[in-house]
Amino acid sequence: MTADTRPHLLSLFCGTVSDAGWKTAGWHVTGIDIRPQPRHSCDVFVQSDALAYALAHGYEYDAIIASPPCQPHSAASRLAGIHRKQYIDLIPHTRFVLQMLGKPYVIENVGGAPLHEPLMLCGAQFSLRVYRHRYFETNVFLLSPGHYPHADQTPPAGKGCSPKGFISICSGGIPGVTGDQRRAAMGVDRYVTNYELSQSYPPAYAEYLGRQLIRYVKMEHEMEFDV
Repeated sequence: MTADTRPHLLSLFCGTVSDAGWKTAGWHVTGIDIRPQPRHSCDVFVQSDALAYALAHGYEYDAIIASPPCQPHSAASRLAGIHRKQYIDLIPHTRFVLQMLGKPYVIENVGGAPLHEPLMLCGAQFSLRVYRHRYFETNVFLLSPGHYPHADQTPPAGKGCSPKGFISICSGGIPGVTGDQRRAAMGVDRYVTNYELSQSYPPAYAEYLGRQLIRYVKMEHEMEFDV
């Protein structure tokens, strides 16, 4: 059996969908989530408190990606009438743990989240049928592609499909849009539930950042051997 020589990525608050992109970029992904994730896209899944696991094992990995719950900052929570103060904002706790570990890291979240100088990715940059802006804080130098004006007005979440085929992903059903169409809009080629999809960012974002991050880690390792 051939040894797995891929660099190892720790994915905190992993969910179900997005880690497929990190794997495509060339990472061996260990996903951590406090809830069972039977349809996870990691190489290895561990059900555990994400930050506790990171404190115990984060030093074993080459890099770390974290997606703390977005509800404290989500516009969807506000529109649904959910009082966001009932949620604990885990972004500062996550940043503290990752900075203490000293590994290359990326923290992902929604617009309005208190991230430090994040880069933004949009589905239109990857020819997807969702705009789905997501923001990524990182302690290494990563690039984002150009972001141009949107080509269409997407209906509000759950309100159908735009004339050009754009949708807003939500946890409930969308009139006139099938599950297969929702997954295709996000670039997901396997079955996941509407809720799992709604809690994720497109795997294409992870692949784009993951290819840059893996080059950084490999270059860092080469420099260590040259010393």
